[in-house]
Amino acid sequence: MGQALSRLQELVTRPWLACPEQQSHFAEAYAAAAKRLGNITAGPVVIGDADRVRFLASAFAAIEQGRAVFLASPAWGAHEWRQAEALIPPSAIVWSNSAAAERTFHGNFGEPEPGSILIPTGGTGGRIKFAVHTLATLMASVRGYQAHWSGGALNAICPLPVCHIGGLMLALRTALTGGRLWLCDARLEETPPPGFDLGSAHCSVVGAQLRRALDQGGHWLSQCRAVLVGGGPSAPELLRDAFEAGIPLYTAYGLTEAAATVALNQVSPGSDPAVGDVLPHWRVDVADGLIRLRGEALFRGYWGQAMRVDDFWETGDRGELLDGQLKVLGRAGRFIVTGGRKVDADLLEKRLGSWPEIDAALVFGAPHREWGEAVTAVVVSSSSVAELVAKAKEELMPEMRPKQWICVEAIPQTEHGKPDWPAIYSLMKST
Repeated sequence: MGQALSRLQELVTRPWLACPEQQSHFAEAYAAAAKRLGNITAGPVVIGDADRVRFLASAFAAIEQGRAVFLASPAWGAHEWRQAEALIPPSAIVWSNSAAAERTFHGNFGEPEPGSILIPTGGTGGRIKFAVHTLATLMASVRGYQAHWSGGALNAICPLPVCHIGGLMLALRTALTGGRLWLCDARLEETPPPGFDLGSAHCSVVGAQLRRALDQGGHWLSQCRAVLVGGGPSAPELLRDAFEAGIPLYTAYGLTEAAATVALNQVSPGSDPAVGDVLPHWRVDVADGLIRLRGEALFRGYWGQAMRVDDFWETGDRGELLDGQLKVLGRAGRFIVTGGRKVDADLLEKRLGSWPEIDAALVFGAPHREWGEAVTAVVVSSSSVAELVAKAKEELMPEMRPKQWICVEAIPQTEHGKPDWPAIYSLMKST
């Protein structure tokens, strides 16, 4: 643990971030955060800064000082913040985030243990929860990932938000192994900074980002050591195009609760992208068709709920074990995977149905070339599509906002009361 803390302290002086401007910004933000924390004697810290460099500087300074840290998403709307407010204790100290600064926390679950790292999950996939990790669980994830790639320093490219587990672990893998990190733009349109070794770099993307990169043509992703695509199943066309473009692509299965990656599969013609090699720090079991995990990188439980015991944890994902490899068959519930984020269709239907403008709603994912699946809503409403789009911008997180609205007098149903999908698809084509 001491070595990990030393590694975090060294980030101020060693050229960790590949862009010199980002490195200078990080050093200043880290020093400011460490000084401010030194003047505050108690209370967990809430970090939700939209500036990714300042977010990491504040988070790492708090972790280095052994503070409990709640990570928050800058993309949260009022609905998500209300859920977070009910979980975060009143003693929490808000850190450089205007949205959080407007909130009053009233969680009554006591104080998290010093050194707890509480990472958000859910929101678009259900209610917001905070998965309780520690530096020890995150270090175990780093070691396991590092071992899978035969050790050594890990370099990474991060186009993802760092408030979520994917982006956070890219930062930690580089920070704790002596590697370098390039925080690139989400659209992957920037060119690599001078002196950054693409050939040794790992990059994590969601399907929508990979699709845009391929459409740009001649993309630098083909020069990386590994490009991991996660966030849900990827379309076969996308995987084929990436392979033909020479991108060293791996499909990744991971979870916030597992501190990111559990299994990886290198994409090649004829390979099953749902079947992957389990990383060495995991024990995987399948019971009643559901994937279960055990290992040092597993989270300690959800904040506000009973902490997890040292046993296998059921993920809620369906799967199979095939000669030691893991085949992931998808979520057990109704989920839409759009742009790498999971959206709970049942939850969104309830949210839309609670609006006075909507009498009934049906939500589903329609195939989409860029997003994988596009959130689609068939609603009984007298409001215009423009009015519903405006309402969604006020009420819903970006990934939950339907990309297609279909207003009808009644939702088509079969004689058994089920959605009449041929009729619904016909409506989609006509709008």
